[in-house]
Amino acid sequence: MVQPLSARAFWDVDLTKVDMERDKDFIIRRVFDRGSWSEMKWCVANYGEQLVKQALLDAPYLREEVMRLCCVIFNLELPQFKCYIRKQQMPIPDGF
Repeated sequence: MVQPLSARAFWDVDLTKVDMERDKDFIIRRVFDRGSWSEMKWCVANYGEQLVKQALLDAPYLREEVMRLCCVIFNLELPQFKCYIRKQQMPIPDGF
Protein backbone atom coordinates (compact mmCIF):
# COMPACT_ATOMS: atom_id res chain seq x y z
CA MET A 1 0.00 0.00 0.00
CA VAL A 2 1.25 3.46 -0.82
CA GLN A 3 1.59 5.94 2.05
CA PRO A 4 0.30 8.40 3.41
CA LEU A 5 -2.03 5.86 4.98
CA SER A 6 -0.80 5.09 8.46
CA ALA A 7 -0.98 2.17 10.81
CA ARG A 8 -3.04 4.42 13.10
CA ALA A 9 -6.24 3.72 11.17
CA PHE A 10 -5.23 0.24 10.02
CA TRP A 11 -3.80 -1.21 13.24
CA ASP A 12 -5.44 -4.59 12.59
CA VAL A 13 -4.60 -4.89 8.89
CA ASP A 14 -1.49 -5.97 6.99
CA LEU A 15 -1.06 -2.85 4.84
CA THR A 16 0.99 -4.75 2.28
CA LYS A 17 -2.10 -6.84 1.42
CA VAL A 18 -4.50 -3.93 0.93
CA ASP A 19 -5.21 -3.16 -2.72
CA MET A 20 -5.87 0.53 -3.36
CA GLU A 21 -8.51 -0.14 -6.00
CA ARG A 22 -10.16 -3.35 -4.79
CA ASP A 23 -10.37 -2.17 -1.17
CA LYS A 24 -11.21 1.49 -1.80
CA ASP A 25 -14.51 1.45 0.15
CA PHE A 26 -12.79 -0.17 3.12
CA ILE A 27 -9.92 2.32 2.95
CA ILE A 28 -12.23 5.34 2.74
CA ARG A 29 -14.45 4.18 5.60
CA ARG A 30 -11.55 3.28 7.87
CA VAL A 31 -9.68 6.53 7.17
CA PHE A 32 -12.73 8.68 7.88
CA ASP A 33 -13.62 6.69 11.00
CA ARG A 34 -10.10 6.40 12.48
CA GLY A 35 -7.59 8.27 10.33
CA SER A 36 -6.13 11.76 10.29
CA TRP A 37 -7.31 14.87 8.51
CA SER A 38 -4.47 14.56 5.99
CA GLU A 39 -5.51 10.97 5.25
CA MET A 40 -9.09 12.13 4.70
CA LYS A 41 -7.89 14.77 2.24
CA TRP A 42 -5.75 12.13 0.53
CA CYS A 43 -8.82 9.91 0.05
CA VAL A 44 -10.78 12.73 -1.59
CA ALA A 45 -7.82 13.65 -3.81
CA ASN A 46 -7.21 10.04 -4.89
CA TYR A 47 -10.73 8.63 -5.13
CA GLY A 48 -12.77 11.74 -5.88
CA GLU A 49 -15.45 13.43 -3.83
CA GLN A 50 -18.39 11.48 -5.28
CA LEU A 51 -16.87 8.05 -4.64
CA VAL A 52 -15.82 9.04 -1.12
CA LYS A 53 -19.31 10.38 -0.32
CA GLN A 54 -20.99 7.24 -1.64
CA ALA A 55 -18.66 4.93 0.29
CA LEU A 56 -19.43 6.85 3.49
CA LEU A 57 -23.18 7.02 2.86
CA ASP A 58 -23.26 3.23 2.29
CA ALA A 59 -21.03 2.37 5.26
CA PRO A 60 -22.46 -0.23 7.63
CA TYR A 61 -20.94 1.65 10.58
CA LEU A 62 -19.48 5.09 11.26
CA ARG A 63 -19.18 6.89 14.56
CA GLU A 64 -21.74 9.68 14.90
CA GLU A 65 -19.09 12.40 15.13
CA VAL A 66 -17.67 11.15 11.82
CA MET A 67 -21.09 11.33 10.18
CA ARG A 68 -21.52 14.88 11.49
CA LEU A 69 -18.10 15.89 10.14
CA CYS A 70 -19.01 14.39 6.75
CA CYS A 71 -22.26 16.37 6.78
CA VAL A 72 -20.24 19.56 7.08
CA ILE A 73 -17.53 18.59 4.59
CA PHE A 74 -19.84 17.18 1.89
CA ASN A 75 -23.06 19.13 2.58
CA LEU A 76 -25.01 16.03 3.64
CA GLU A 77 -27.75 15.29 6.16
CA LEU A 78 -27.57 12.53 8.80
CA PRO A 79 -30.61 10.64 7.43
CA GLN A 80 -28.69 10.12 4.16
CA PHE A 81 -26.30 7.71 5.94
CA LYS A 82 -27.44 4.08 5.91
CA CYS A 83 -25.72 3.47 9.23
CA TYR A 84 -27.58 6.39 10.81
CA ILE A 85 -30.93 5.01 9.65
CA ARG A 86 -29.99 1.54 10.92
CA LYS A 87 -28.98 3.03 14.28
CA GLN A 88 -32.37 4.79 14.57
CA GLN A 89 -34.20 1.55 13.79
CA MET A 90 -32.22 -0.50 16.33
CA PRO A 91 -31.25 1.76 19.24
CA ILE A 92 -29.07 0.36 22.02
CA PRO A 93 -30.97 0.40 25.33
CA ASP A 94 -29.70 2.65 28.12
CA GLY A 95 -27.32 0.93 30.51
CA PHE A 96 -26.20 -1.65 27.97
